Amino acid sequence: MRLISLAGAACGALALTLVACNSTDSTSSSTVQPSLGLITGADVVLKSLDGKVLATGATNAQGVVSFELKNGLQTLQGPFLVEVDGKAGAKYFDEGLNTDVDLPAGESLHAVVNTLSASIGVTTLTEVAYNRLLTLKGGKLATAGAADVNQANEEVRAQFAPELKSIVSAPQIVGSQTAAGTLDDDEGGRYALKLTALAKLAADGVEANTPDASSADDVKAALKGQRPALLLAKQLSSDFATGTLANSNLNGALYQAANFNEKLQDKLSQAVQQLGTDKLASTVNQHTAAPKPPANVASAVAGSQINLAILQTTDLHTNVKSYDYYKTVDDTTLGFERTATLIDKARQDNPNSLLVDDGDTIQGTSLSDYQALVNPVSCNTPLAIHKAMNFMHYDVGNVGNHEFNYGLPFLAQVTGASMRVPGTEAGKGCEGPKFPLVLANVFNAADKRPLFAPYVILNRTFTTTDGKRVPLKVGVIGFTPPPIMNWDKRNLDGKVFAIGVKEAAEKYVPEIRKAGADIVVALSHGGISDAPYTPDMENAVYYISQVPGVDAIVSGHSHSYFPDGVNYAGIKNVDNKKGLVNGVPTVMAGFWGKALGVLKLNLAYDGKAWKVADSQGVLQYINNKVGTQTVAVAAKPEIGKLVDKEHQGTIKYVTGGVGKTEYRISSFFSQVGPTSAMHLINLAQTDYVTTYIKANLPQYANLPVLSAAAPFKVNFRGTGFTDILPGDVAIKNVADLYLYPNTLEAVKIDGAALKLWLEQAAAQFNQIDPTKTTDQYLINSTFPSYNFDQIDGVTYEIDVTKPQGSRIVNLAINGQPVSPTQQVIVATNNYRASGGGGFAGLDGSKTIISGGDANRDIIVNYIKAQKTLTLANQGAVQNWRFSKVKTAGNVLFESSLDAAAVAVARQDKINNVFQFAPKADGTAEIFRIDLGM
Repeated sequence: MRLISLAGAACGALALTLVACNSTDSTSSSTVQPSLGLITGADVVLKSLDGKVLATGATNAQGVVSFELKNGLQTLQGPFLVEVDGKAGAKYFDEGLNTDVDLPAGESLHAVVNTLSASIGVTTLTEVAYNRLLTLKGGKLATAGAADVNQANEEVRAQFAPELKSIVSAPQIVGSQTAAGTLDDDEGGRYALKLTALAKLAADGVEANTPDASSADDVKAALKGQRPALLLAKQLSSDFATGTLANSNLNGALYQAANFNEKLQDKLSQAVQQLGTDKLASTVNQHTAAPKPPANVASAVAGSQINLAILQTTDLHTNVKSYDYYKTVDDTTLGFERTATLIDKARQDNPNSLLVDDGDTIQGTSLSDYQALVNPVSCNTPLAIHKAMNFMHYDVGNVGNHEFNYGLPFLAQVTGASMRVPGTEAGKGCEGPKFPLVLANVFNAADKRPLFAPYVILNRTFTTTDGKRVPLKVGVIGFTPPPIMNWDKRNLDGKVFAIGVKEAAEKYVPEIRKAGADIVVALSHGGISDAPYTPDMENAVYYISQVPGVDAIVSGHSHSYFPDGVNYAGIKNVDNKKGLVNGVPTVMAGFWGKALGVLKLNLAYDGKAWKVADSQGVLQYINNKVGTQTVAVAAKPEIGKLVDKEHQGTIKYVTGGVGKTEYRISSFFSQVGPTSAMHLINLAQTDYVTTYIKANLPQYANLPVLSAAAPFKVNFRGTGFTDILPGDVAIKNVADLYLYPNTLEAVKIDGAALKLWLEQAAAQFNQIDPTKTTDQYLINSTFPSYNFDQIDGVTYEIDVTKPQGSRIVNLAINGQPVSPTQQVIVATNNYRASGGGGFAGLDGSKTIISGGDANRDIIVNYIKAQKTLTLANQGAVQNWRFSKVKTAGNVLFESSLDAAAVAVARQDKINNVFQFAPKADGTAEIFRIDLGM
C-alpha cells in the first residue's frame, strides 16, 4: 500500500483510491487522478466523445494531473472522455504486486463522465464502464448521450461497487486513518479495499497462468511485464461489455464464473486484514462489500443436503520437501510435496471441499531458519512454505504458537499483516500468503484490537446432492495456545496479550453467526484434553466443542492423530473412530505433512438453517503398507520446483563446516543418563555466560554458573535421534542437536528454586515400584523431552521410586549440599527463562542476561573455538544418576535400533543399560535399565 499526499492541499489518499482535492477554482480546473495504482509520468487527454482533444497533461509524482479549462472550454457540455495513456518512463503502482510496473505506450485507461467535476478518478471499473458503453452504442462512442453514460456507469457501480455514489466520484479519504494507512468502513474505504482486492486477484490469476513464474528468482519480475491489474481491467471489460458477467463463459486466464465471486471475497478478506479497521472487516465478513453473486446460484430449500469435506494440514513446520536437512538426505516419511498429492486426490473425491491449515507453518526446519535468519526474505517475496500453499489454493489458515518464534516484525512481514505494534510497520502490505489468516485470542496490547482477523466468512457455492448450486457461508475462526505469552515472552511481552481459547470462542462465535455464517469451523492450534479448564489452557479443543454454534473443529499442535482409533481413548464423550469431541466433528492430521485430515460433513438444510446431520473424520497418510512394504505417495513435482532456490540455498547453508569431533555425539540415551550431547550444549552455554559475566556483570563473578539443556530429538513419533558421527561437524549437525531458534538467557535463582527446577524435569519418569515383578516403563511417553532439563555444574540423584516433586536427592555443588538460599546463575534459553514448561519460579523476573544470541550460534562458536571436540575435554560427565534400587522386575525404555547404540552408551559412561528386545512395530529398540547399578 502506498500513501500519497498532494502538496498544497489538505488531502491524502491510499493507492487505488480516488481523492477529492478542492481546487481553488472548481469552475475552471479539474483534477484527474488515475487510481488503478498510483500512475506517474503518463499522458492524460481530455476529449469530447467525437474524439476532439480539449486539454492535455501528464500525471505528476503524486499521480495527479490538473487541467485548466480556458477559452470557454469550461462551458462545454458533456459527456467527456478522460484517457490515460502510457509512454516511456510512465509507471503505475500495482497493489496486487506491491511494486511499480511500467505503463508503456499502447496501454490506456478511460473514464466517461457527463460533467467535469473538481476531481475525476480513472480506475479498473471506469475502464469496464467505458467498454460497456462502447458495446451499448455498437462501438460508436460519439452517439452516446448522458443517459447512456449514466446507464453504463450505473450498471458497473451496481455490479461491483454499490457502496459508491458514482464510479467516477472521488471519495474523500482524509484524516488520521488515512495518514495511518488504515481503511475504514466508509464509501472510500470500501472502494479502496475493493480495488486492492481486484489487483491482488489479478496478480494471483496471472501468476497461476505464467509458466515458471513462482520458481523465478524474483516472482514479481515474471509478472510485472504482464501488468496484471491492467489485464484484469481488460478481462472484466470484455466479460462485462455484454452485460452478462454472471453467466458468461469466463474461462480466461484470470478466473472462471463458478468461483470469481469467491476468489474476490477471499481477496477482500486478505486485504482488509492488512489495511482495514475492525469495522470494515466486519462489513467484509457480512459480504456487503462483494459484487453480486452469479445468477446461476439458487437458494437452498428445505431438504437440501451438501456433502462438504474439510481438508486439513497442521504443524507443517516448513517441511515443504521430503527432505531431512539435518542428514541432508531425502526422507519420504514427511513433506508437503507429498501431502499435496493427497490434496489433489481428495479434491477429486470430494467436489465440495475447503482446504485449511491449522498453524505452526513457518518455523521448524533449517529452511525456516535460512529464510528468517540467514538469508531473510524480502517484503515482496513469499516464504517457501507459502509459495507451496498458495499453489495449492488454501482457503484459510490459522496462526500457531511457533509463528511467533522469530518475532513480530518478521511475522508481520511474511503475513503482510497490519499489527499496529511498534517495529512491525514495515511489514504491512508485504507479500503474505494468498489466503486469509485468522486468530481470535491474541490482541494488540495498546489498542486492544485483534492482532489478526479473528475470523473470516468464506462465501462459497457448493453442489447439493440433487445437483443444484447453492451458496454456503462458512465462518472460520482461529485460536492459538495462550501460553505463547510465556513461551515467547521476549517477543511478545508488553506488545500483545492472549485470552483463553474458550473465552475467545464465546466472544466471537455468536458474532460470526450474526454476520450470516451458515456453519462455523474452529481452527484450534491445540490438542484434546479433558483436564479442568483454565484460561491459559494449551490444549482446549474439548472446551471449544462445548461452545454453542461450533459445527466442526480442526485440531493440531500436539503432533498427534485423530481419529485413528488409538489416540485419546478413554476421554469422556470422545469418539476416536468417528472423530467426535462432545458430538462435534473433529480431525487432527499429525505433523510435518505426514497426513491429510479429511473431515466429511453431511449438511442438511431444514428450511431455516444448515446443520451437520452426519460426519466422519478420516486420516490419509503419505506412507502406507502395501503387503510387507511401506510405500510413499508420489510427490507433486510442481511443489519442489517452486521452492528449489530456497531448498538449494538451505542445503548450502547447513553443510557449512564448523569443526571436528573425535567421538560420536548422540541423544540415544539422553533421557536416562548424562551424555556427551547434553554436555556439549552445557559447555557452550557455560562458557558464554561465564565470559559475559566477567565482561559485563562483575557483581556476579563469585556465583556458580550452571547450565541447563534438554534433549530435543529422542524419536518422538518415530522422528529419530540426534546422531553426529566422528569427523566433520557442520551447521546441520548443530541444528540437529539444538532444533529450536531459542536465544540464550541466564537466570539468577536460589537453591530452593534450583531443586524445584530439577523436580519438574524429573516428572519425565514414571514412578517405579521396586517390588513389582512385571515390566515397568521408566519414561512417561507423554512428557515432552524438551522439558527434561539436565543441569551441569551440580551433582544430584533422581529417585524414581518416589512420587513427583520429591525425587531430587543429594543436590550438591563441588561436593557441598546446596542450601535453599544459595544463589546460583543458570544458563538456559528464552523459552525456559520466561516460564515455558511450567517450571516453578521461572517467569522472566529472574533473568539477568538476555542478549539475543541464539543458543545454536553459541554452540557453533564454541565448536569453532575448540576446533576439535575430544572425549577428554568435551565427553560426558556423570554429574547425575538414578538413586540405586534393586527392582524385582524389568525397568524398560525405548531407544535407537542402531547396532552400535550400546557402544555409544558405554562411551558416555552409561553402563547400566542393556538391549532387551526390538519394539513390535520396528520403530525402536527396547532397553532394560538396571537401577541397582
